Amino acid sequence: GKLTTILDILRSGYPSLAATPLNANKSFITASVLWIANFNAIYKFNNYLLGLGLNIDMGWKKYLKWLRFYACCKPGGPDSDASGNGIKPFAINEMSMLAHYHEIEPKEMMLLPVVPAHDYILNKYVCNMSLFGPGGSEVGPATGHGIWDSNSWGQHIGGTHSRKGRDVGFTDASHISGQAIRMSNCKISMECGNQTSSSSSLYSRVSTNETVNAEHGCHTAPFVRCGGDSHWTPLWNLHVHSKHTEKFRSLPCTCL
Repeated sequence: GKLTTILDILRSGYPSLAATPLNANKSFITASVLWIANFNAIYKFNNYLLGLGLNIDMGWKKYLKWLRFYACCKPGGPDSDASGNGIKPFAINEMSMLAHYHEIEPKEMMLLPVVPAHDYILNKYVCNMSLFGPGGSEVGPATGHGIWDSNSWGQHIGGTHSRKGRDVGFTDASHISGQAIRMSNCKISMECGNQTSSSSSLYSRVSTNETVNAEHGCHTAPFVRCGGDSHWTPLWNLHVHSKHTEKFRSLPCTCL
């Protein structure tokens, strides 16, 4: 769909920055999509990053202290304690820095919905995925009829970069969307969709028995559906983690 159809929603509902949460404990947030509402928002975030790099007001130490809870322990790792156990090095990255910024400035770094509205299966081993879907308390306002891909949907349909796309169907049990795929049989597929210019920001999958006025135009796009739901939810973006993007191009399709 055309992102211009939801600009008013983004401007009013996400007044600073917004990005896509990756894992259930919110220790990783990806910039698969990074919404920047205005200069002041990115200026403040840039100052936060400079504060980490220069350890202004102990910014770097505070970040490591926060991260330790999620990424301990590695013998000899960074910021080792008296026992020699430090943080797992892989966790010190831009995703955890985005997550830390959300932790200390939740109104400055908001979260976009990453799973469709659905009655998810829950148990003690998974998060409440509905909290990260449209209307959920962990995310900002619903963005039209679509959701966003932090990278999990793209990994599932196209495989991972490390395996060069040979692991199509991959899911990570720590990811919000990965849990939705595993627990509630969520699917992602490139489908024929119809873009309308209605105020509801609708981008609809076209059923096989539906005829659409050609002036609207139809193109293939990523859609997701969970369980036995009849409704397909469009993804506003697709993070093709494998980098094999050719098969996921948006192409004209027949609206029949």
